[in-house]
Amino acid sequence: MATIRGTPQYLSPILWKAHVIDGNSRFAEHNIYKSDVFSAGLVLIQFALMKEVTGFNSKTLEVNGEKLTKEHLKIIEKMYSQNFAQLMGLLLRFEESDRPSFCEIEALFY
Repeated sequence: MATIRGTPQYLSPILWKAHVIDGNSRFAEHNIYKSDVFSAGLVLIQFALMKEVTGFNSKTLEVNGEKLTKEHLKIIEKMYSQNFAQLMGLLLRFEESDRPSFCEIEALFY
């Protein structure tokens, strides 16, 4: 068993839900590599836009992180190259099953 450690704001959506909503992150079934991909995307988008990423990984009645992320990806598309925007879109796919691993991303770009 593993305990989730880290700042909730940078957790992947599945881990955020398990940790913050369910309060039971010990038993969250997830792909650790794909969770790290989402977290890396949050760090990169925060650097690229110089904006806080709080709520990007949540999906509640108050905050729809998936919608929030898509809105900010549109800003990325206007500010940065097509390749960077495409990379960010891959990193920040909300559903873990749709999100590639770092190895899959490398294969796409190199």
